[in-house]
Amino acid sequence: MLRQVIPRSSLWLVSLCAVLIIGNIGCGQEDNSQPVIEAIPDIKLNVDAESTVEVNITDADVRDTHSIRASSGDTAIAMVSANNTTLSISTKAEGVTTITVSVTDDSGQDNATTTPVTFQVSVEANSQPVINKAIPNITLTAGTKVEVEVSVTDADVDDTHTVNASSDNSTVVDLGYFSTILKIYGQTEGVAIVTACVYDRSGVNNAKSIPVTFQVTVEPYVNKGRCAVGMVLEAGESCTYFADGAEVLFYVDNDLGCRGTEVEGKRLRLCVSPEIERDDFFNTRFAAEKNADESWTVERIP
Repeated sequence: MLRQVIPRSSLWLVSLCAVLIIGNIGCGQEDNSQPVIEAIPDIKLNVDAESTVEVNITDADVRDTHSIRASSGDTAIAMVSANNTTLSISTKAEGVTTITVSVTDDSGQDNATTTPVTFQVSVEANSQPVINKAIPNITLTAGTKVEVEVSVTDADVDDTHTVNASSDNSTVVDLGYFSTILKIYGQTEGVAIVTACVYDRSGVNNAKSIPVTFQVTVEPYVNKGRCAVGMVLEAGESCTYFADGAEVLFYVDNDLGCRGTEVEGKRLRLCVSPEIERDDFFNTRFAAEKNADESWTVERIP
């Protein structure tokens, strides 16, 4: 029987390879870095409110993905759910509950889950906002606008508010609003009653203030007589010209150039910006252009 003799140098290489292989097997799985959740501050919410909280995670293993679990100590007060790194909180009743949050990475190792982090949710009844100053009656000229700052008091100091309003005569005034600023646009001569209220962001039954009312009187456009080339009209001013025997009123409505007349008892009105090259509306050669300061200059008359 033949025996194969392996040289000593070859045996040494075989042994070294075995050590390397065994070493690789023993060190193939690196130690996992435990993820950490940054502290989450306590929050205050109103009853029947919804809010979101972002969970900030640090993990030395930058390729790890994470899943979040969250629970409420008292679901009768507030409930919580998690989606990616966002917690959604919905409140039910007054009181205080503790939210517990933990994060698990995808390593499957013993330290894959963070030390839990807790924060408190305090739920209070919403305070109804109040318009604390009466809005005085307003007089303006047709074609002009007035902005009114609505003054609000609210015991929930972190609430934001939005004004809303309606008019009993939309042909006399048009309304706009932004935050707590009410914009009133004079449309045509007449009187309108405006009702205004403010809303807080809670979305609950008493989020709306008790309404207040005030009167808006719109006076007619200031007529500067017959239109003439070079005549400049500011907001609320007008002049007249004739088209096919009918008198046409050219007037400036805020920053728009408008023409209007009455035909068979019906008022016709057309407003444009920034220029009138030809009055096709009334089939005349009337022309006017808006200036940088939003006034208008008559450039041509029939």
